[in-house]
Amino acid sequence: PRTAPTHLHNCLYHRDGTCGVCIGRCPVGAITFNGHDKSRCRDYVYGAIPAAVGERYGVLCTGCGLCQTRVPCEAAVPRGKGLGIP
Repeated sequence: PRTAPTHLHNCLYHRDGTCGVCIGRCPVGAITFNGHDKSRCRDYVYGAIPAAVGERYGVLCTGCGLCQTRVPCEAAVPRGKGLGIP
């Protein structure tokens, strides 16, 4: 079960205004300080480039996931300043 009040509470940017690493990792600018453009993300993930890569490697979908790698929250909910969060 979720232990945070909302899904945004686990994000350092939304929780205390720090971080934003995922914004810089998105190759199509689908993540901004204003939110996540799910349409732009979907178009990239399921568009022509991933289809070509998938064909080359013999898989149906290649996905992306760059916003979820090499970021402070990749392996665990990061500690933040204030809010008494361990």
